[in-house]
Amino acid sequence: MAVLGGKQYNSDPLKLPKWQIYRQDLEFWYMPSNSFGTLTMQDSDAWGTGSPFNALVSTNSTADTARTIVNLSNKKGWLTFGIGPCGINQTATWVITVDGVATTFTVGGSGPVEYDLSASGFGLIFSNLNSSAFLQGHFQLGGDTSTSPWYAADNAISYGLENSGGSTNSRFILDPMWLKSGYPDSCVRFETSLTVTVESDVAATGVAGNAGIMYVLDE
Repeated sequence: MAVLGGKQYNSDPLKLPKWQIYRQDLEFWYMPSNSFGTLTMQDSDAWGTGSPFNALVSTNSTADTARTIVNLSNKKGWLTFGIGPCGINQTATWVITVDGVATTFTVGGSGPVEYDLSASGFGLIFSNLNSSAFLQGHFQLGGDTSTSPWYAADNAISYGLENSGGSTNSRFILDPMWLKSGYPDSCVRFETSLTVTVESDVAATGVAGNAGIMYVLDE
C-alpha cells in the first residue's frame, strides 16, 4: 500500500479489475466538433487524433514478445486503465512495475472464434446505460476540433456528465481524474516510477496490434 496524506492507497497491480472484452464493444464518448458520439477501441481514430491514452504502442504485436507501453521515472501518480492487443483465444501477459517492484499477471484464454477482436485489459469500466442516463464518470474526449482532445502533459481533459447511451453490449472507459478521486482502490498508486509492458501469445497487425494505458500524474 502507498500512504498519501495519512491515507493508504493501493499499489498492488494484482488488485486491479481485470477483464477480457470484444474490443469493438469498448467505447468512450467523443465530440470532435459539433457532433457527439463514441469511438471504440477498434477505431483507428482511437489510436490517432482521438486517442485517450497517455502512452500507447502502435507497432505490430509479435507473438510472445513483450512491448513497453510506458516507462516513467521520478514521477508520481495513478495508473487507471490499460487495453492490450486483439487475438483469437489469446492470452496476454502484463508486467506492471511500481516503484521498482514488478508484478506479472495474465488475462485471456480460449473463447468463441467470432470474438477475434478479443483483448485483455485492466481498470474499472462501466456497462452501457440507457438513453438520457446520467453518465457521471464516463470519459468524454473533445473540444472545438478533433485535434484538441487530451493533453497528457497537463493532465487536461474535457468530459461530459449527461448524454445518451450506446449499444446494449457496450462498455465504457472512465475519466481517469474521476477514478483516482472517487475510486482510488480501482487504480494503482506509484510514488517514484512506473513501467508497463504487455505480451500476447498471438500475433496481431494494424489497429488490432495496438495497446495503450491511461494514468494521472500529481504534477
